[in-house]
Amino acid sequence: MRWRGVLFDLGDTIIDNHPLQPEVADMQVARAFELWLRRRSMRSADEFTPDERAQLASVDGQRLVTAVRAGMEEARRAYWSAGREAPAGSVFTELQSELAAASGLVASVAELEEVYLKARLARQRALPGAVELLARLRRAGLRCGLVSNCTFAAQLMQDHLRRHDLAALLDVTVYSSEVGWRKPRPEPFLVAAARLAMTPADLVYVGNDPEADLAGGLGAGFSVMWFWGHDVRQEDHAVGKALGAGTWPNMGDDPELAARLAEMVEEREGGPRLLAAAKTLEEVGALLLAGGE
Repeated sequence: MRWRGVLFDLGDTIIDNHPLQPEVADMQVARAFELWLRRRSMRSADEFTPDERAQLASVDGQRLVTAVRAGMEEARRAYWSAGREAPAGSVFTELQSELAAASGLVASVAELEEVYLKARLARQRALPGAVELLARLRRAGLRCGLVSNCTFAAQLMQDHLRRHDLAALLDVTVYSSEVGWRKPRPEPFLVAAARLAMTPADLVYVGNDPEADLAGGLGAGFSVMWFWGHDVRQEDHAVGKALGAGTWPNMGDDPELAARLAEMVEEREGGPRLLAAAKTLEEVGALLLAGGE
């Protein structure tokens, strides 16, 4: 085996990033905001008159969710489209203004971020086999790490990993919110390699997104592996080893993606390349421990 470590994407690679339909997830976050506002007014009763407490309790949580969505869209337009990460907490400044206008409450961006993120992540779970895969790789002597696009505070995300028994199995975690750049830019990948005191040639990157993870990892000098099995956009069967080791999804309806992946496999022989695709994390482990051949 020629590599010394494996880096993973987070969402839909080792964590189920979309356990709920978007509208259901929004309802869950809205309820969390409403409950937080009621508790906030109770805890700080001396700060509010009875009328002000009633006004806080009447705020529609969906308005607050809409404000977060507006902040995300602004981050996408102003920063993400250029490969940059939005400044810390900036996606919540619209929410901060909306809350002040609706209720008169001045809340810190950090407080709003924590309420939002805990609610958004509450139903997420480690994907089946994720904990076992990381433990198996570490027993084989490989270092393991995480490189994730994430606009939220790193400490909150680390708490999320700990709740699912993942944090202790990762030697390094790198979030775009720490680095200032988002995948597919090379910076997040290279920061992870530096923290492990390794070169890109020492490492394999495993992710689900063809652009951010595969093209991004290759651009940073890593060999990459495509974990596609949790992507609901792919059909639920595989076509064997047409492009390389492992199993590949049926890409008959997406010839451009098939051609792009074939290029990643074929044009990088002898250097960093797309080594394989896998439908399950168990298969990811088998391919990694076999050296990707």
